[in-house]
Amino acid sequence: MAGGVVALGFVKTNVDLFGLMFGNILTVDPADLLLLAGAAAGILVALAFFFRPLLLASVDEEGARVAGVATGAMRLLVLTLIAVAVVAALKVVGILLVSALLVLPGATARPLASRWPGFLGGSIAVALVSVVGGLLLSVALDIASGAAIILLGTCLFVAALAVARIRAGRSTR
Repeated sequence: MAGGVVALGFVKTNVDLFGLMFGNILTVDPADLLLLAGAAAGILVALAFFFRPLLLASVDEEGARVAGVATGAMRLLVLTLIAVAVVAALKVVGILLVSALLVLPGATARPLASRWPGFLGGSIAVALVSVVGGLLLSVALDIASGAAIILLGTCLFVAALAVARIRAGRSTR
């Protein structure tokens, strides 16, 4: 990413690098909201329709292949859905917040969840708390909204690691 920013610095262009990197979630255009809503709806429909084969291919690729799941197609579907989500959200929230929201919710929920339903629900909860809480913090503290969302998500991640460590310490006693 840094190499791309440096390369764009040598090219005379009208690209808003600050907007591309950080977005501006507080000044979302209604057309962008429609694009995001459409992308989200399409992604949710695809996930609902292919949930079982996607889950099986994610957990046990060899077992999924034996069960007749086209694991290559499932891998391509996941990559396509991620690409659609990134492209739809990029203009609104910027690449840094998109990257953080792709990683932090799952990384935060994973140490706390022992099964897939808890992991998925925990990931969704962490994402919602991070975004809504970060927006509220940004308004209350008059700080950048994207940074507040990422920092709150990071704090939740650290807290999840601490809780997991405490749980592991109790189970060894």
